[in-house]
Amino acid sequence: MKQTIEKLSRGIVEYEAPKMEVSVSTIEISVEADTTFDGEFDIVSSNDGELKGIVYSTDERLVIINENFMGMRANIKFRIFTAYVEDGQTIEGSINIVSNAGEIYIPY
Repeated sequence: MKQTIEKLSRGIVEYEAPKMEVSVSTIEISVEADTTFDGEFDIVSSNDGELKGIVYSTDERLVIINENFMGMRANIKFRIFTAYVEDGQTIEGSINIVSNAGEIYIPY
């Protein structure tokens, strides 16, 4: 305990950074034109560190419902809008997660 106090008094802070895992590595979904699709995935801390961050999409047709997260586990919900998309057309981009445990990109 004395060593910890001495380190803190010298401005030395030691802690283990949280590690983040995501339940999906890519998203591939077939959706008909002029419909919406609701999906979700999980973000979890693999070392019991508290995560906090933001999630965003690179394409406006895939909307993240709950953009901010905090805690050991987060369930991220998204919605795909296919208005003005023709049958056979693909939507490509990525879901980007920026957090205190680093960044993860999920292509779709």
